[in-house]
Amino acid sequence: MVFLSLDDILESHQNQIDTYGGSHGIRDIGLLESALAQPETSFGGHYLPILMWPYVPFESPPAFLEAAFRPFSVIRSF
Repeated sequence: MVFLSLDDILESHQNQIDTYGGSHGIRDIGLLESALAQPETSFGGHYLPILMWPYVPFESPPAFLEAAFRPFSVIRSF
């Protein structure tokens, strides 16, 4: 699994601000780093955030479920 880095997220944010307008900067960089790290936590070869879903009928969760957790984690943190 490949995860976006903090630099990737900050670059994307910069591009969105330049394109659509808005405020530059991040309110709490530590909170953003924490939210980005959460989907990467694992135990026993399984990503923990995916295991917290009530029903995942897959040996290995599909990519769309793993991809959905990153924005969920960031939005829930702010």
